[in-house]
Amino acid sequence: MKFRVGVPRNHPLALPVLVDDWIPADHLARVVDRVVDALDLSEVEAKFHDQGPGAPAYSPKLLLKLLAYGYLTHRFSSRRISLACREDLGFLWLARLEQPRHSVISDFRQQHVDDLPEWLAQVVLLCIEEGMVGWKLGALDGTKIHADASKHKAMSFGRMTAVIPQLEEELKKIVAAHGAADDALPADPTVAAVPADHEDRVRERLAAIRKAQADLKAQWAKDHPADPEPPDSAQINFTDPESHIMVTKNQGVQQAYNSQIVVDAQEGIIVAAVVSAHPNDMEELAPAMEAVQATGGQMFEQTVADAGYFSAANVQKLEALGSEGYIAAGSDTWRTVNGQKLFGKGQFRYDPTTDVFRCPGDQKIEHTGDGQESVGGGETRAIAIYRSDRATCGACSLKAQCLTAKQSTKKLTRGADDAIRDAMKAKVRSPEGDAIYRRRKAIVEPAIGIVKETMGFRQWSLRGLRKVRGEFALVAMAYDIRKIWRKMRTRGQKAVAAFSA
Repeated sequence: MKFRVGVPRNHPLALPVLVDDWIPADHLARVVDRVVDALDLSEVEAKFHDQGPGAPAYSPKLLLKLLAYGYLTHRFSSRRISLACREDLGFLWLARLEQPRHSVISDFRQQHVDDLPEWLAQVVLLCIEEGMVGWKLGALDGTKIHADASKHKAMSFGRMTAVIPQLEEELKKIVAAHGAADDALPADPTVAAVPADHEDRVRERLAAIRKAQADLKAQWAKDHPADPEPPDSAQINFTDPESHIMVTKNQGVQQAYNSQIVVDAQEGIIVAAVVSAHPNDMEELAPAMEAVQATGGQMFEQTVADAGYFSAANVQKLEALGSEGYIAAGSDTWRTVNGQKLFGKGQFRYDPTTDVFRCPGDQKIEHTGDGQESVGGGETRAIAIYRSDRATCGACSLKAQCLTAKQSTKKLTRGADDAIRDAMKAKVRSPEGDAIYRRRKAIVEPAIGIVKETMGFRQWSLRGLRKVRGEFALVAMAYDIRKIWRKMRTRGQKAVAAFSA
């Protein structure tokens, strides 16, 4: 049986004479090269000088090209990118056969995390010039991305408060044991030996927990000036203190950052990318949309977002920015409690003229008092409280669909901003509003899928909120470059060659 054996390894071969012939005319690396060359990095380039001893520095554009192409090809580590500059033709072509060390690539990324959002904005402006952003409809969504830290390295404020006295007591015992060992005869078997480094380990752990406790107190007081003392449930991570424990859709509870993207409907371009340490999305609409306006100098005619962003403040924010919002309110027509299907608040009609609710049985639920209600993020709002009549509910035929076994009356609440919320619910549930909102999934969710699945970006390489914000701008920049490349390819190989020429 004969098989193909290929060319002998000692057979002399030669690559094409021109480095430019090493990759096809429609290769992704060519578009990366062309886009980065179009950016204005003069402010960064001016910081380098070509006088004095030593070799000249690598061009900032060259290093940015390698990072962008690395993030597009599942290479997020500076070591992997550096290795690819010796093994991968795309990297060899981009680097013009230069082989920067991993420390050079890593230092460049670390030093320019504050510049990366500005460079992303320049890429978006290039997409606008290419006619790839229509500003008609934009969609916002978020995704949790794992921090470069383990959730097992986190500790709650309550746990710290309990552990610190325990470690202080253990330290006293160690010091006493050392004293007893010093006083005892060398051959006395009744005196237990204390490991020489045990005291150092306990002191280091105690110092680390004290520092983490102080940092958590300071951050909590900054974020919650009205209630500066953190609750026992508040947590901090020793590896990346600015990351947060978050519930993810498919990965359970993870140490993560909350990443937001705003995508234009026309070509799927990411117009803005922001990151926070807030576990929920309620507070993320305003900074995301402000980033859109800062990038393009204009706003979408219409903006869609899911129920995680639903609040009166967010509806008003979009109105103030001049964008017609379509924010889902979530299902409030039915709810399930311990397997029992009950009426949701949406089935209780509010009459503003008489200030009463009407239940599905057409009975009154009247205003009985006022109070406060949590709205997330440690914030509360003033509410009016409405309660039904006990006797009326007890005789109602719909009782089993309205109250749980432990309830004898129905309680509803209403805030001053509920009229805004009700208007948004009605708009999104109208046939026209529903048709617009249904486009959301097709606009923004594919972008998140490409970032996480196609590009493979599922964990940060950097630590700290400031740095991950820069890294996410790099991710979004790479994504947008990929969009430009795919658009050029649909026009044909010649179009890619003309764009990258």
